[in-house]
Order: sequence, then structure tokens, then C-alpha cells
Amino acid sequence: MFSWYRQSSLTIVHLSDVFDGGSLADCVWVTRGWTLQELLASRTVLFYTHDWSLYTKNDVVDHKVDPDLLEELQNATGI
Repeated sequence: MFSWYRQSSLTIVHLSDVFDGGSLADCVWVTRGWTLQELLASRTVLFYTHDWSLYTKNDVVDHKVDPDLLEELQNATGI
């Protein structure tokens, strides 16, 4: 799977249970057994909420370089 994610040009994470004002800490995606390779291998990652809006409201085109989102993800996962 690592090589599959590595060869993709974009990994989209749909946070189906995150609504306006929701957080990654309360999201099923964090607890469902996601693999770290989804984040490490992918060149570009974008998180979307339940209605397919970007998770963050800034102009970042890759959430892997968004320090606020990465900090939130670290706090939610402990990684």
C-alpha cells in the first residue's frame, strides 16, 4: 500500500462525520485504524468535511504542509 499511496498525485481524506466547527479529535477517521502510510507516502493530502468543503479555511493546497492542521492531527493521534 505504501507504494500505491506514493505513486498517487493526491490523497483525499473525506471526513464524513466532521461538520462546521468539528475537529479531527472527534472524527471516526482518527479512530478507525488509518495507517500512517496514508500521510507519509502521499505526496499531497487534502482533508474534506462531510459536505466536501476543505477542512481548513486557508489557501493551503497541501495539508501536509499546513502547520495548524499537522498540530491538530498530532494532538488527535498522539503521533
